[in-house]
This record gives sequence, structure tokens and C-alpha cells, in this order.
Amino acid sequence: MKRIVPIICVIGLLLLQGCVSPQSRRQNFVDQHPNLAPDVTTAVLEGKIAKGMTSEAVKASWGRPDQTTIS
Repeated sequence: MKRIVPIICVIGLLLLQGCVSPQSRRQNFVDQHPNLAPDVTTAVLEGKIAKGMTSEAVKASWGRPDQTTIS
């Protein structure tokens, strides 16, 4: 029984690690990419997209898609 409690705690922490708020995701991306154009930085922080953004910047701004369709 004593061994199962730490295992459950570790699993819980791993699950919570994926729960990042959109604001923190956007801010982390901007912090890690200091050379972004000012308009791209603003768009990411506001949760918008702009012409010329990379796919990584769009994902930082809007998040990953719930589903994708290949046609």
C-alpha cells in the first residue's frame, strides 16, 4: 500500500503537466522566440493569427487541433 501512493502521485503530476492554460502557452512561446516580428508577437499573445506566421506560432496562438482530416 505504501508503494502505490507515490505511484499515484507521479501519475497525477504527469497528467496535470499537459494542462497548460492558453495564456501560459502563448507567453511561453513568445518568451522562447525573442526574435519574432512585433505583429506576430502581438497576434500570438492575443490568440489571433496573422499573415506570415509559422505553423508553430499558429499552434501556440490557437493550440493544437482537436482533429485533423486528410483528403
